[in-house]
Amino acid sequence: MTPHHANALRRALESGGFAVTVEFVVPEAREPFETAIAPALELAQAMKGEPRCHALAIGDRIRSDHDHDPIAVAERVAEAGGTAPLVHLAGKDRSAAAVRASLERLLALGLENVLLITGDKVKAPPGDRPVGHVDAVHAIQEAKALSPDFLVAAAVCPFKYREEECLNQYLKMVKKWRVGADCFITQIGFDMRKLKELIAYARARGLEVPLLANVLALTAGRGRYIREHAMPGITIPDELQALVEAEAQDPAKGAARALERLALQALLDRVEGLEAAIPTEAAWAEAWQASLTRPDGTLVPTAPPDGFYLDGGPPAQGVRASVGAYAKYLALDGLDRLLFQEGSPGARLFAPLARRLPDGSRLARAVHGFERLSKEPLGCQSCGVCRLPHTFYVCPETCPKGLANGPCGGTRENTCEFGDRECIHTLTYRLAKRAHALKALEAVVIPAVPAERRGTCSWIHHFRGQDPPVVRLVGPRRGDPTGPPDPEASSAS
Repeated sequence: MTPHHANALRRALESGGFAVTVEFVVPEAREPFETAIAPALELAQAMKGEPRCHALAIGDRIRSDHDHDPIAVAERVAEAGGTAPLVHLAGKDRSAAAVRASLERLLALGLENVLLITGDKVKAPPGDRPVGHVDAVHAIQEAKALSPDFLVAAAVCPFKYREEECLNQYLKMVKKWRVGADCFITQIGFDMRKLKELIAYARARGLEVPLLANVLALTAGRGRYIREHAMPGITIPDELQALVEAEAQDPAKGAARALERLALQALLDRVEGLEAAIPTEAAWAEAWQASLTRPDGTLVPTAPPDGFYLDGGPPAQGVRASVGAYAKYLALDGLDRLLFQEGSPGARLFAPLARRLPDGSRLARAVHGFERLSKEPLGCQSCGVCRLPHTFYVCPETCPKGLANGPCGGTRENTCEFGDRECIHTLTYRLAKRAHALKALEAVVIPAVPAERRGTCSWIHHFRGQDPPVVRLVGPRRGDPTGPPDPEASSAS
C-alpha cells in the first residue's frame, strides 16, 4: 500500500504516545451527500492545526442501516484534513466478498487505518433474505492477508458483569491480536474499575498493544438515547442517569459536569499509559469520585450491583457447565472421535463411500435428511460445514449473527443482543472451562460458512475432505517474543 496522506495516528501509536481520535457519526443516505459530510470536512480542516488530535474516525451505519458509505466519506475527509482517518468497517449485513471489496477500495485510496468490527444487529431486517454478519476475526485475517500495511484496530468491551461474557471478551481480544490486530478500542463506558481491569489483563497476558478508550461526554439527553435504544455494550445504571438528569436542570452546570467527567476519563488513560499527567492516581480517584457524588454526599454507582471483576474484589464467582450439559458434550465428543475424526473407524468406512456418492442422488439426499434429523436437537441449520467439534458442540448457527469465534460486544448479563436467548458463547465458555480447554477459545480460528455450502450435507463434504481449514494458532504472534500464557489462570475458580 502506498499511503496518499500523512498518518498521524500510526505515528502516535508506534511511538507509544497518547493517541486521540474524534468520531464522526455518518448521516443517513437520504440526506444529500455534500450536506451530510460538510460537518466532517469542517472538523477535518479544524484538526489540521491541532497536534493533540490524530485522526477523524468515520462510523459505519450507526444512525441507520442505510447511512452514507464510510469509505466515500473517508476519502473526502482525508483530502480536507491532509491526514488519514480511521475508517470503521462493520461486518453486519455484509458478505465476506463485500468486506474484501471494501478493504480493496481502502487499499486503492491509500487509506490504511481501519477499525474492523462485527457490528450490532440490523435495525430493520429485510424480510426477503437472511442477514449475515462477517466476524471481526475473519475480517482482520482478510485485511492482513491483503496488506500487512493496514493499521487494524479491533474492538473490545470490558464493561461486562458476568464471568462468561467478561472472559469471553478478553479471550476473543487475544484471538484478534493473534490474527493481526494492531490496537484495540473499547466500547463507551463509565466504570473505571473495568477499564483498569482490561489494562491489567492485557499486560498480564503479554499483549503489548495500544488500548484506546472510547469516551463520551455523558449528558442527560445522550444517556436517555442510549438507554431507550439499548445501545449494545453500553451500561448506564439508573442512578447515573438520575444524576445527569438532575445536573441538566441547570444547563450550564450539566454541560460543565459532562465535560469534567470526559476529561477525567481521558486523564485516567494517560495515567494508565504511564504518561504522568497528574501527580498521583489517588488525586485522580478523588476527583473522579467527586464528579459522581450526589449533593447528599453519597456516591453514584457506574456499574450494576454484584458485578463480576477480575481484580480480586467481591463477589468471588466461579461458573462451570452443569453436569447434564457437560455429559452431553462428552457424549457428542466421543461420537465424533468414533465416527468423524480422521483415522476413526467411521472415517475409514464412510470416506470412500462419500467420495463415490453422486451429488443430488437419492442416496445423497437421504444422507442429508438423516443428518438434519439427527442434529435437529442441536439447532442444526444445514449450513454445509459442521463446526460443532470446534465449538464444544454448541452450534454457531444458533447465534443470530452466526458467530463461531466468540461473542460480539452486544451481550448484557449473558443475554444475547437480540434479547430472546442466552448468548450461546456463555455455554461454550462454561463447557470449555469445565474441560480445562479455555485456550481453545483464543487459539482456534473457526472458518466461516461459504455461501454456496448452505443447504447441503456437511457429512458428505467432511468425508470428502472438503471442509474449510480450521486454523490453530500455535506459539506467539510473529514479531512478539513471548506470546500469551495459558488463560486458565485468569478465569474465576
